[in-house]
Amino acid sequence: MEMHRKALEGARIDDELRGCTFHPKIDSKSKSKSPKRTLNQFFEDMNNFLMKKEKHTQKLKAKLEEKEKLENSQRQPKVTKVHNFFLLFVKNLEKQTNYRTEGK
Repeated sequence: MEMHRKALEGARIDDELRGCTFHPKIDSKSKSKSPKRTLNQFFEDMNNFLMKKEKHTQKLKAKLEEKEKLENSQRQPKVTKVHNFFLLFVKNLEKQTNYRTEGK
């Protein structure tokens, strides 16, 4: 009975595979021509990758900060010493003109 069942199962599998055109082959030889990396080489490669990644993120952060500064500077004018001096000069000028007009 057991042999009969195995024979039927084998026949069923053969019937299923009869029309199949896909027959994969596993190549035990590596097609890669480069030798495998050692542990130290792997760590060096990882460190190089992490340094490149850090540099890239720093560049992106710098660009983002520069963009934000540009946006903020467009919204709010900077007041420098020259501007403060000019504002004081205008205020004094206004006081002088008001003093002259009030005195007459």
